[in-house]
Amino acid sequence: MSNRRFDAIYFFSFLLVVLIGYLAANADSGEIEGVEIPDFSMPGIEIEVPFELPYAFVKFTRVPPSKLTLSGGTESAVQEVRAVLLESSAPIELREEVRHVAVRE
Repeated sequence: MSNRRFDAIYFFSFLLVVLIGYLAANADSGEIEGVEIPDFSMPGIEIEVPFELPYAFVKFTRVPPSKLTLSGGTESAVQEVRAVLLESSAPIELREEVRHVAVRE
């Protein structure tokens, strides 16, 4: 029985706080007109000396991609792709194979 009584007291106190908050928020006050919002717009920028980049731009030429003319079967297509890859690839330096001998004590 006491739980219902406490629940009713808390409920009415909550309603009272909400009502006081609502009345305080909507009360007319002639003293406060509002807050002045500052102007956040960007100022005008004028550069007196023209800006130049210290280095010249380097433009690289592109190598035209090789075109494949794939013919008839799968084997000939694989051979053509392999030939084009071998033409476009740089030689690879192979290292000498070094073998270490395992020493047992």
